[in-house]
Amino acid sequence: MNTTNSKEISTRKTAQTWYLVSNHLNLLYMLAAGLVMEPSGFRGKHYVDSLGAIPGWIPLFRNEIPAEALEQAVSERKHLRPCIVSFDLSGVSGPVQVLSREGKIRNTDFPKVRFGKEDIAILIRAPLPLTLFSRICFLTDEDRQVFETAAKDVSNVDLRPYRIEIENSMLRNTNDAAWPPGLPHSESIFPDGIALSK
Repeated sequence: MNTTNSKEISTRKTAQTWYLVSNHLNLLYMLAAGLVMEPSGFRGKHYVDSLGAIPGWIPLFRNEIPAEALEQAVSERKHLRPCIVSFDLSGVSGPVQVLSREGKIRNTDFPKVRFGKEDIAILIRAPLPLTLFSRICFLTDEDRQVFETAAKDVSNVDLRPYRIEIENSMLRNTNDAAWPPGLPHSESIFPDGIALSK
């Protein structure tokens, strides 16, 4: 992925906001590392979430989040709190993959990508810088407080640059797309020679 300067950004149409589904502890680890990364970068401290669905790729959802992705993000432990991180990709360009609700994946270029009504997410090569975060959303004020309290225990996490909000509608406005996605055939070859098997 490439980023562009502010002059180039201003000439483009306003980009759509994209959403990463995770939990508060994975988010704290990413904030401490300064990157959104795949589970292997967590050194054994990763709780199951959407980042583990397709190794090497970060799924960013459009509009509605699959309900199963939210459930997956808190499935491993009772103390986990779901969160959604909004990304502003207006200064980003490069190859991405588009994921449909049926689990079909196609290659394209961002931001020139064309979306059909069945397309639910883009997959971007990991890692991504935190500078692309636009806000962090929790379902309840209690979830937000748990996150902020846990952040105080991590010496290199400063929450001041981030907008942290309660967003009931986003976390409750989900779709029924299957998650994690079932790939359309037993093996799917991605660019750069990465092979995924069912």
